[in-house]
Amino acid sequence: MQSIMRALRTNNQGISILITIIVLAAMLVIALGASDILNKGLRASNLSGRSTVAYLAAESGAERLLWYAVNDASFETNFSACAAGGYINIHDPANFVCGAYSHLIDPANPNYYYRAYYAQSGIFHVYQSIGYYYGAQRSIEMKYVK
Repeated sequence: MQSIMRALRTNNQGISILITIIVLAAMLVIALGASDILNKGLRASNLSGRSTVAYLAAESGAERLLWYAVNDASFETNFSACAAGGYINIHDPANFVCGAYSHLIDPANPNYYYRAYYAQSGIFHVYQSIGYYYGAQRSIEMKYVK
């Protein structure tokens, strides 16, 4: 028994390679975890910037909707067919129609637009402007009695 124990204590060939492999594996796990955290942070940062631009598109649509609501007496009447809720096309002021339409903020960029939504809820006129920018989406809702 003692000879076996002595052989185990003196025969340590390869133990340094084993320890090196374990240390390198631990360093690899730490590096991969750190890169994953950094990658998620960069994605969140990019999405936050896009979300802000999408909000500005929604605000642009909201301002246009409110301008029409104040300055065009027939604005709500034109959307009586959309009263159950639906997207509206306000691109052409003479021909307001129901239906999904992307109001481009920048004609050269099809990923930067807003959509207008209209519904009636009791005595309230409800408008929603939804801004889009490269996959980010933000919305603004306006509700009022006229």
